[in-house]
Amino acid sequence: ISYNEVMGVMIIPVKIDGSTYNFLFDTGSITMVSSNLKNKLEAINKSLPFTIEDASGKEESADFGILPELKIGSINFLNVGANVADLSVFENNCLYIDGIIGANLMRSCFWKIDYVNKKILFSDQKDHIKIQDPEMLSVLFESFSGSPEVWYKWSQYAIKATWDTGYNG
Repeated sequence: ISYNEVMGVMIIPVKIDGSTYNFLFDTGSITMVSSNLKNKLEAINKSLPFTIEDASGKEESADFGILPELKIGSINFLNVGANVADLSVFENNCLYIDGIIGANLMRSCFWKIDYVNKKILFSDQKDHIKIQDPEMLSVLFESFSGSPEVWYKWSQYAIKATWDTGYNG
């Protein structure tokens, strides 16, 4: 699929209930739908509220639901867990999104981001995602939430980092 780069982050088209919405592609988040979009959707099943904490440590109460189906490109993802949250903080930074595709959905596939051509390729089979002559090679690990983590080592220094495509600070 093609993506648009807006303010340094990837925005992808996602279809839900036959309509197309703009979602942030964020490997450091869980899948979310905005409160406004939740009010439009008939198909989200809501459960009890819970508290989530973002990367800056801000806590927020939110609802968690199950989207029976959402479509990225020509692929349908079924029974996707989604946090329902107020995403207006993005609008304050002139970024208008309807939701976030996060690690809990991404963990079901292998993903390749082509930053030059602004495309994202994905498959449920690793052999279909060919990476030729990478400039940097490192092993990614999966955190509890499904976010990719990587260990880098230079000389005597080693760091662990989350591969977070949604962070633009």
